[in-house]
Amino acid sequence: MDDDARRGIEWDATRHVLRFYRALDERTPGSSAAYFDEHGTWERMGTPHHGRAAIDAALAARDPQLAIRHVVSNLVADVEDADHVTVTSYVTVFLDRDAGEGPGRLAAPKSIWANTTTLVRREAGWRITRHGGRIVMTRPDIA
Repeated sequence: MDDDARRGIEWDATRHVLRFYRALDERTPGSSAAYFDEHGTWERMGTPHHGRAAIDAALAARDPQLAIRHVVSNLVADVEDADHVTVTSYVTVFLDRDAGEGPGRLAAPKSIWANTTTLVRREAGWRITRHGGRIVMTRPDIA
């Protein structure tokens, strides 16, 4: 694979991860799950969710009062081949559990996660096959 092809894959994969987080924060039903492969797995808060329907159901169960934003940084894409890539990143989480319809209150970040996202190229484009991570820093005073 030449450098231009590798850079194109890196660009497309990191954009896919960033768009997933944008959809997650905007809370549009079904939109976050659509970034996953049909049988993709998301280990969310220590619980694995397998397949788009399970991912969508887990997200639909979130408290409607919760405002959350994920600030994604330090993305690195490691290309395996033309159809497989792994993206690692840090995600800084801001949340307000009582935002309701209004804007959330901005406070210090709740946590920083080190995440790994594997993607596969399908006919319809890149899809997440596995997404998960671990907390590397946290604020115990924020639930």
